[in-house]
Amino acid sequence: MIIPAGKAVSEVLRLLVAEGKIHNQTILYDFPHPSGANGHRRKQYEEKKDWFKTKLEGHFD
Repeated sequence: MIIPAGKAVSEVLRLLVAEGKIHNQTILYDFPHPSGANGHRRKQYEEKKDWFKTKLEGHFD
């Protein structure tokens, strides 16, 4: 499982997947960066919360 904190890291991981350098098994793309400078992190998380949950289903049983 990879949890990239922020859009920039998500974009790098997408590139690595596209190049076949890593596998996209469980990558929580676009997870909001936790920095206090990211004033939109709660909204970003809420918007993708259901998608994050779906990606994680079955991984902790």
